[in-house]
Amino acid sequence: MTAIGEFSGDCEQSIAKTLLSCTNITELRMEHATKLNSMQLFMIKLFEKQLNARQEAEIKTLLTDYFAKQIDDEVGQIWKEKGLSQEDLDKVLEEHHKRTPY
Repeated sequence: MTAIGEFSGDCEQSIAKTLLSCTNITELRMEHATKLNSMQLFMIKLFEKQLNARQEAEIKTLLTDYFAKQIDDEVGQIWKEKGLSQEDLDKVLEEHHKRTPY
């Protein structure tokens, strides 16, 4: 049978080890943290002012549209380079639907 003092000593050691490992993880994360780039700094300064819900929604839409266009342009370029067509996409989708029950 273990005395309460011995048990709590074991717990303290275990807690100390856990805290030490958490501290090491935090330090490791801080070591690998990157500095903000110029665009991130610009965005922080731009949004120092409190925005209302409508403004936030409009800005989110603008950013979403921007990145969607970037992706669309990149995919279009890949399709062009690979010589892909709508027929190719239709074949892939047809095969996918044959193999994947919904």
